[in-house]
Amino acid sequence: MHQDSQRPYVGFVEGRQMEHPKLVQEGRARMKIFFLEEPLPLADLDKLLLQGLQLAGAKLP
Repeated sequence: MHQDSQRPYVGFVEGRQMEHPKLVQEGRARMKIFFLEEPLPLADLDKLLLQGLQLAGAKLP
């Protein structure tokens, strides 16, 4: 939960290497966050999770 806005989010530790219009850095050195809203933006989440896994070096099918 974001301290200031009280909104739920997903954080990506190596987010500085990720590009997406809805990712927010807010002065963090490495992490970017993606705020969750209703309805859940599943297409955006899917893209970001795949990008994060690729950055982590995961072997994807």
